[in-house]
Amino acid sequence: GDQVAHTSGGIKILGMNVVDIAAKLYIAQVAFRNVMQAAQEMFKLAELGSQVKDTGEDFQRMLDQLGAAPDTFAKMHDAAGGIMTDYQLQTASLKLLIDAQGEYGTAIANSMPRVVEMARVLTNLNPTLGTAQEFLQKFAGGIDSVMIRSLKYSGILVTLKDAQKAYSESIGKAVKDFTAEDNQIALLNYTLEKYDNLLLQNGGHLDDAPEKYARFRAAIENVKETMGKWMDEVLGPSIDLLGKMSVEM
Repeated sequence: GDQVAHTSGGIKILGMNVVDIAAKLYIAQVAFRNVMQAAQEMFKLAELGSQVKDTGEDFQRMLDQLGAAPDTFAKMHDAAGGIMTDYQLQTASLKLLIDAQGEYGTAIANSMPRVVEMARVLTNLNPTLGTAQEFLQKFAGGIDSVMIRSLKYSGILVTLKDAQKAYSESIGKAVKDFTAEDNQIALLNYTLEKYDNLLLQNGGHLDDAPEKYARFRAAIENVKETMGKWMDEVLGPSIDLLGKMSVEM
């Protein structure tokens, strides 16, 4: 009838060319897909921002509970030398503190700036150890035979016997009376002492040239995390509201 017409310009429906309709529908479909993709990216960014914020608060709370000095994380940040964002540093160090308690917990919490610096230095000396983040995660497993072997390959020789002897002399307690916690503290103190000796042998510092690309990557990631925190503040309330509405439906 009069709704469909054939013309030299093509088939028309309600006075509109079918090709034009198809083109407009395709453009609308692409635009909708792009909007949905952008919305998903914004959601991911906001989710990251929320994780960054929560992890920072949890990490500081954990340091406080373990009796760490108030400026411990500030010193950890400086020790990282810009090769990790604060969020990456916190997540890499988290397991070290989660499993720690008592005197050892306080000792490892207060030693974290030196442990972070050691992770940087040793992974520069011995790239087979992985990145500084990976080293921190391995260190969280304790100074066991695997870690002692890794330290040895980096020029730090640690044995439980030597660590026990040094700690025994410093606290005036016989090795035979050592608890598992005493052994942990002994190994931690001895490892850090050996690390300090390694630094002295190298003039108090080691070459950090290999870190320039890590710093660049961390700088980019830091911008992303900062944007994520801002996005979380903007979208967070709306997302909370939608979540409550979906539960009530």
